[in-house]
Amino acid sequence: MDVVEGRGRERLVAPLIRGFDARSIARARTDSQVTNHRYDRRMRIGLAALGVLVVLGGLVWVAQGLNLPFAPRSFMSADRAWVVLGALAVLAGVVLIWRSAPFGR
Repeated sequence: MDVVEGRGRERLVAPLIRGFDARSIARARTDSQVTNHRYDRRMRIGLAALGVLVVLGGLVWVAQGLNLPFAPRSFMSADRAWVVLGALAVLAGVVLIWRSAPFGR
C-alpha cells in the first residue's frame, strides 16, 4: 500500500500501478511514442495503398451494380446489392486513407 501525504495527516490508499495515473495518460496522448520513424512511414504508405485499392475495388462494384457500360460483365451486373456493398467499400477505403495521413490519428 502506498502512503500519501494528506493535509496534516497521512492516509493509506490502494496500491497504485506505476505509470498509469491520470497525468501520464494525458501526457501519452500528446507525446509521440514512435521510436522508429522509418517503420511508421512505411506503415502509413502501406495503409494508404491498401485504402486506394479498397476504394478502386469499391468503385468497380458500384459500376457493376449500376450496370454501367464500361464496367466488366459479371454476376454482379445490374444487382443493387453490389451498389451498397461497393459504397461501403469506398467508405472503408477513404477511412483507411484518412487514418494513414499524419492528421488522421
